[in-house]
Parts: sequence; structure tokens; C-alpha cells
Amino acid sequence: MKIPNTILKLFLFILLNPSQIAIALASIEACLDSVCQTHEPVIRFPFRIEGEQENSCGHPGFSVSCNHNGQTLLNLSYCGEELRIQRINYAAQQLWVNDPNNCLPKRLLSLNLSASPFDAVYRQKFTFFNCSFNLEYLVRRYRPISCLSDSPKYLVFATPSSTVFGHLSSVCDLVATVTVPVQSPFNDRVTSSELSDDLRFSWDSPSCGRCESHGGRCGFKSNETFELDCSLVPSKGKPCTTTHSIKCESQYKSSI
Repeated sequence: MKIPNTILKLFLFILLNPSQIAIALASIEACLDSVCQTHEPVIRFPFRIEGEQENSCGHPGFSVSCNHNGQTLLNLSYCGEELRIQRINYAAQQLWVNDPNNCLPKRLLSLNLSASPFDAVYRQKFTFFNCSFNLEYLVRRYRPISCLSDSPKYLVFATPSSTVFGHLSSVCDLVATVTVPVQSPFNDRVTSSELSDDLRFSWDSPSCGRCESHGGRCGFKSNETFELDCSLVPSKGKPCTTTHSIKCESQYKSSI
């Protein structure tokens, strides 16, 4: 029986390079897709789970952790914030986050992405007001933020509207004006919001979106460099396996 050239070459490569194969397999096993628990977002490069995966499994600034409830937390250590990751779109290089303690507006008052690898897909300014008078009238017109309010002592409102800003400025105390990374811009008819919807972030670097959109997996070429590599890319509609990932990868690279 004649052995196909592809299988023969693969056998000789493994036979002549056992140490390289062992290192590669150990690296692949350490950086496999992971989750904090069932139904949580899948974590892979550029993200990594702290304490479970090696530093080389993720890009700097993309560390996540699992809390005692099994929630996946994005660690924004530069500002002491942890936000729960709701969803990640690796091909689009976007993620949706919220507050694990169910009071996102409180986080928004101190949120600062300037030192992180993330940016807002859409931004919209909101002004927060603390109101202690005419509460029955105000609550009929605007939507209070329940987790920041202490009714009947005071209510907190957030508005993107210049008209509402003018009204509340005359009867309430201004708390702060912040830029919110909203999922999509609010229309002009929105007078106030509880700001409980997920925030939408994006990242430009590392640039792995095209690799992911072709079904590939991105990562560092080695532990000694930040140079990226795209592997396990499907060829001609068929999923790659570890036995022919080199062929798949070369075909993908030749097309970009």
C-alpha cells in the first residue's frame, strides 16, 4: 500500500522534531478556549483567564477573571473597575459588558477607558442630576435611576437631552456629565434613561478580526515575541485539523 506524501511528510516531521511537537502541543493545551461556567462567553486570545491560563495565552490588557458566581469579569485594573462580560464578537473585535452588581450607572460615573485597549463603538453624553424636590412631578416626566436613588428622599436622573438639562438644572443639583459607550445612540425623543443596557466596547489591537472571520485562531507565534500568528484556518470550506493546520494557514496567508 502506497503511503500518501502528505502523511509521510507529517510522520517524518514528528519523528525528527519531537521536542518542538511537545512544546507546541503543551502550548495549544494551555491556551484552549475556556469559560468560567456554562453559558458564559468563550474566552480565547486576545483574552485570557487569570490564574488558569499562561500570560502568553492573552494580550496585555485583556485579562479576565471568574468571580464566585461564575461570571466573567473584565479587569480594568488601571481604574479599579471590574465589568461583567456579556458577549464577545471576536471577528468584529467587540464586546458587551455590564455591572456584576447591577448598578451600571454608578460605574459610569468613574469609568475611564483612556488607558485601556478598549474604546466606545458609539458615545453619547449624559448628565446626572440629584433631585430632592417635586419628586412626584419629576417621576411622572422622567425615568429615575433606582439603584442610585433613595426615594422619597431624593431621585437621580440621567439625560442626554439639552431641553431636559435646562429644566432639571433649575430644580435639581448637577452631579456630573459623562460620556457613555452606548450600544447605539439614543434618539432625540429620549428624555432620560436608567442606563442599564450593556455597554459596547471595541478594540483595534491586536488585529485578529480577519483571522477569526475566516474561522482561524489568533495568538502569539512564540512566548518570546508579540508577533501574531493565525492558525487552524479552514481550507475550501472544510475545518482544519491539527494534522493539516500548516497547509490551511499557508493558504490563508497567501490570500491576504
